[in-house]
Amino acid sequence: DNIYMIPLSEIYTPQEIELRRLAYASNPPPAVPAIGDLADVFRKRFCPVVKVEQPKIANTVYFAFDSAELSEDAKRVLQPWIQWLKANPEKKIEVGGHTDNLGDELYNLILSKNRADAVKNWLTENGVDANQVLVAYFGETRPVAPNDPKRGNPKNRRVEIKVIAK
Repeated sequence: DNIYMIPLSEIYTPQEIELRRLAYASNPPPAVPAIGDLADVFRKRFCPVVKVEQPKIANTVYFAFDSAELSEDAKRVLQPWIQWLKANPEKKIEVGGHTDNLGDELYNLILSKNRADAVKNWLTENGVDANQVLVAYFGETRPVAPNDPKRGNPKNRRVEIKVIAK
């Protein structure tokens, strides 16, 4: 019977609020719960178009099965991001963790977070400002290739990096 409003700042950190704002801006909802002028106002207010240019740097780090440990290959992929982020302190990136479909859904969500955290930690340990790196994790929900029921797919065991803010 009662409706309560709570400021987002009491639920999320400023980084999470910014990440969610940018996620909604780049992936607007499929349907607008309004028609006519109200729909236009809704789109302008909640679904702005944000174009952020991505640098020409490899943006995917792959992981071994059931692991969140960075390989030497992964560190070589991440090295150019250190220089780019230091040269562009006003920029922010999202490191999005993913898994294949082996294991249960909750386990994979946690594993994807651990993978994204591993990338963020390595970047910050190597001099990147922690405020420039926002963590997102998706578990098995966004595969880039079909999963084999018994072996999964190594292409889905990854962290993707994308620039999200100017």
